[in-house]
Amino acid sequence: MRRNRGLMAAGLLLAALALAACSNTTYRTYDDPERDQNPLLGREVTYWLNPIIYSARPECAVVLTPKDKPSPDVIRLVGPALARYLGERLPRVIDPLERKRLEKTHGIDPHDKSGRLRFAKATGCNAYLLWRVVSAEDSYFLVWSQRRLRVEAALYRVGDDRLFWQAAHTGRRSDGTLPLSPLSLPFAVFEATNFTADNDVLPSMIDDVVRRLIITLPDLR
Repeated sequence: MRRNRGLMAAGLLLAALALAACSNTTYRTYDDPERDQNPLLGREVTYWLNPIIYSARPECAVVLTPKDKPSPDVIRLVGPALARYLGERLPRVIDPLERKRLEKTHGIDPHDKSGRLRFAKATGCNAYLLWRVVSAEDSYFLVWSQRRLRVEAALYRVGDDRLFWQAAHTGRRSDGTLPLSPLSLPFAVFEATNFTADNDVLPSMIDDVVRRLIITLPDLR
């Protein structure tokens, strides 16, 4: 019995070391043959950058709401986070709150091409940012819990819809453990349950995902 527990503990230690080795974020282009080789363990950002972005610099970008709307919490958090970090890359960014105000003021919906052209003429904003939730998971297994969210964002030029940049990243947060004895079981259940009920997990995870996405965009200010 002691030997089995020792082997289990050693296995958990090796797993922890493997996870620690994958804790660094890697940045790979979409055509990199090594991307997505460890989708379960890796922390990877994939991106593509059009060189034209340096000669046809976007002076302003408006953050749009995705057509396939995710949960209200995700919309409430992702849009402003994208605008905040995008503001560290572009001279001007119209966040979702300002966009809604401008939509009412000018009577324009920038979510279709003709609307974007009119919106650009009214605001001087020559680019727009589209984003979507590729996948979202919330798993709970009594002694272990995980949240997973994959977000993709893309920056386009108004007028010809030329793609300037796009990136995708998956954020993961988890808690809980494999109980090694009956005494440790309640602690594992508590950690997993507490993680599931923690309202700070989703905002923190979204902030990390968006920050890592925008890092792949050059500073054009």
